[in-house]
Amino acid sequence: MKYRELESGRKIPQLGLGLFQVPSENGVLERCIRDAAALGYRLFDTADYYGNEEELGKVIKNVGLSREEYYLTTKLFPDAIQAGMTQKAVERMLRELQSDYIDILLIHWPCLGMERAWEELWEMKEKGWIRTVGVSNFRIAHLEIFKHAGLPRPEINQVEFHPLNQYRMLKKYCDERRILMEAYGPFMQGALLRKEELCEIARKYGKTSAQVILSWIIAKHVIPLPKTIHRERLKENLEVFEFSMEQEDIVRIDAMNRDCMSLPEPYRQYEESFGI
Repeated sequence: MKYRELESGRKIPQLGLGLFQVPSENGVLERCIRDAAALGYRLFDTADYYGNEEELGKVIKNVGLSREEYYLTTKLFPDAIQAGMTQKAVERMLRELQSDYIDILLIHWPCLGMERAWEELWEMKEKGWIRTVGVSNFRIAHLEIFKHAGLPRPEINQVEFHPLNQYRMLKKYCDERRILMEAYGPFMQGALLRKEELCEIARKYGKTSAQVILSWIIAKHVIPLPKTIHRERLKENLEVFEFSMEQEDIVRIDAMNRDCMSLPEPYRQYEESFGI
């Protein structure tokens, strides 16, 4: 596994496993985590909203890895922030994950009251409960709220990032401020895997369209978080580090941007309140 360095100097894996909608029932999540860990995955991305933190915590403790070898990401749900329950929510996450600390804690969506929650998260970082503090689904205007409040900038911003949704202005903003971007939904819920232009590039390298997408994301210095429960696909996704694309193909994929998301922007309901 290759690693990227954060602004703080800490390093995290360049590719992780997304666990959105991976069910705990019938041993699906357990098999997925065990297979992933055996293959070499070390970054596991969940959220309070996903409902599988407790199962992840139980399984990951028993896969033969020391705590320092793997990285747990989870996300704080806006309801906890707005109810003034940030610390209680984090305490519960720690219990469910069966860990003394969370490697990466993100505010899942921008919401009212997030400034105070942000201060609390940094206080918890000082206590050692959290190693890295970041956000998810934040646009420039949301990041500017922290800046104008004199608060520390996030170390990570996780968004839906893929060839059809490249967030070019946001990417430039984050790069200039050394905010590392992560990509959830890199395959656009599977829709991109059948796109002919990507399939054509994949055939050129003898790879899958999924591997081409991941290689392009990594070339953009973004950490992809693909989701799959199938061992063979888990293995294929890790093999992305075994090749790199020519610049002409990266440019071809760059030209595919349409600012098109597969999921609705979750923060729209807050826009009016923010006045942005």
